Parts: sequence; structure tokens; C-alpha cells
Amino acid sequence: MPSIGNRIRSCRKERGLSQRALSNLIIQAGEKCDERQISDYEMGKVIPRLEKIIALAKPLQTTTSYLAGEIDFPGSAEEINRSLKANRRRSAA
Repeated sequence: MPSIGNRIRSCRKERGLSQRALSNLIIQAGEKCDERQISDYEMGKVIPRLEKIIALAKPLQTTTSYLAGEIDFPGSAEEINRSLKANRRRSAA
């Protein structure tokens, strides 16, 4: 199972964000952050606190559950709901 750092890095790269850009988005949302923190998270040097995981999820367009390793689908909550609904429709057909 990928670590939280690997999941953060993967989502960040998939969104085309640098560590600096991600930290700036988190700052704009009102949370303290710098690119060194992002690097430390990605390298596994530091495990982010819950507040930071929440702050990371939105700009990474994913869920806290994905970042924390509870689920393996990296999409947003809306994408997960759409996928579940589509699977239910296919099963019912």
C-alpha cells in the first residue's frame, strides 16, 4: 500500500502542481504551509497532522480517506459517488 507521502506526490504530479504551487494553494485556503513541508511529507520524513491532510485534499482534488490510505480510489468525493452510481446502474441492468 502506498504511503501517505506517495499518495500526496502522486496526486500533486497528476494535477501538474509543483510543491511550491501546492503550498501556495494551502496558504490561500488559510492554512500555514511551505514547500519544505510538502517535501517532508512526500519523502516520509513527517506525517501530516489531520488538519494538514484536510487542507491537502481539496487542492489535490482527492479525499482525506484516499490520502490516509483508507481507500484506493484517488478521485474526489463527487467522482467516487458518480462511479458508485454508475456501477449500481450497470448491476441493475
